[in-house]
Amino acid sequence: MKNLTKYVTLAALALASSAVFADDKVVLESHYPVGASYALRLSGTVSIQGSDANLTGLINVKVISDKDGVITSQQNSSQMSININGQDMQIPQGPDRFEESNAQGAILKIKGDGVQPTEYQSAYLTQIVFSKDAVGVGDTWTYTYPANSTLQIAKTTNTYKILSIKTVDGVKCFEVQVDDESTVDSQAASVKGTAYIDMANGQMVKFSQVWTNVPTAGSPMPVSGTFTIEKVLSSTKSSGGN
Repeated sequence: MKNLTKYVTLAALALASSAVFADDKVVLESHYPVGASYALRLSGTVSIQGSDANLTGLINVKVISDKDGVITSQQNSSQMSININGQDMQIPQGPDRFEESNAQGAILKIKGDGVQPTEYQSAYLTQIVFSKDAVGVGDTWTYTYPANSTLQIAKTTNTYKILSIKTVDGVKCFEVQVDDESTVDSQAASVKGTAYIDMANGQMVKFSQVWTNVPTAGSPMPVSGTFTIEKVLSSTKSSGGN
């Protein structure tokens, strides 16, 4: 009887602890110190005009400033290759891009040589934007990028729902359902998938995506496919200030 009481007490404590944990809410913001750099590994299968190809490579990011609520990061790609019918082809590194975003992750501006409207459209569809409010398991929110006729960008509506809390690669994460949609040139475009976001700092740990008719720079046709992005390298060394 004594042991039964002990187990009941432990179970009650576990349930109480679980309830408090489930009710915890976090204000998600992306926090990287100025000078921090990290890499994201991209892998997946892309479909263009009915043909499939395997794509792999790295997306390299460095935070170069964080001032007045605007975070500027320098981005480029490396080790990019595509395999078509068993043959590997190296993809030349494109020009650097300088992306300005706010703490919630919303893209404000993309700078660089020859920036195309499709870069904004694909970025809007793939970038995760956090709620300004504290969120927890079961919560949903929506972020909308308005249409911009000057940049020739269609309205994009991004909807998110926190499904659970999971540990991924040793990191306590929100499991987030992503449902981003737009209509470009009368054609529906979407990115749907599941992202794992570090609850402590808002950093993306892993993001599995399904693309449908996504406008993409350098491609003559919208792109469909399945992709996974994972953070593989990170350096938080600061350059000494904002």
